[in-house]
Amino acid sequence: MRKIFMAFSLVAMFVLAGCGGGGSSDSSFSGTLTSGGVTYHCTSQSAYNDCQGGDCSRCSCQSGCPGDAPVITDHCSVDGSSVAVTDEGCIFQMSGNNQTGVCVSSGSAVRLLSGAGHTAPHVIATGSQFSSGFTMNGVTVNCE
Repeated sequence: MRKIFMAFSLVAMFVLAGCGGGGSSDSSFSGTLTSGGVTYHCTSQSAYNDCQGGDCSRCSCQSGCPGDAPVITDHCSVDGSSVAVTDEGCIFQMSGNNQTGVCVSSGSAVRLLSGAGHTAPHVIATGSQFSSGFTMNGVTVNCE
């Protein structure tokens, strides 16, 4: 009987030992990444991977957060077919559509994003870049 009890105890010990320590490998993970001009801190590998794929909802925003920058509402200065875009950003019409522009690279370039309701960091991160002074659809766009 004692041998059976010892054998059973030994088997039970290995089975129970196999159950312990099987927690998530994420417990000590810490990662930071920047996506679209916004820096996120993730505390799990799976959240980090999701954030790399565009879903950063399980990570905390560290800088450039959507609430950090105001939505651009100022209108650009327009003189005939010439538009003056500012460093802070402004909105103007081109071919009947709103464009949001922000001057970058010390005024040598303009970032443009279609539509309105954007923040400057969002336009800088996702807008198309053009040299200051470019002409499109008969409109010349310069940095102010």
